[in-house]
Amino acid sequence: MLTGEVQTYDLISEALALNKRVFIPKVIGKNPDDLVAIEIFSFSEIENFPKNSWGIPEPPVGILSQRHDVTQMGIIDLVIVPGVAFDSNCGRLGHGKGYYGN
Repeated sequence: MLTGEVQTYDLISEALALNKRVFIPKVIGKNPDDLVAIEIFSFSEIENFPKNSWGIPEPPVGILSQRHDVTQMGIIDLVIVPGVAFDSNCGRLGHGKGYYGN
């Protein structure tokens, strides 16, 4: 079990069971704009992803050539953003380097 991050496994499993489209992030560089979102089609995909330095399963780089980045396509209805805290203006305090701040 991971610690320090919101657990989304049940939410992802349920969304997939309801035939919802589910997209997960992948950081591909060191700049805040270097975040892509790719579609996953089964929970077993996540279980087979390598874990990043936070212990979170993350899509392997090789999958990016097989799937489209959907961050600019306007098809995402809900985003669950990691954060340590949020202020009354929805400003985010997190652990990252601004990937989710844009």
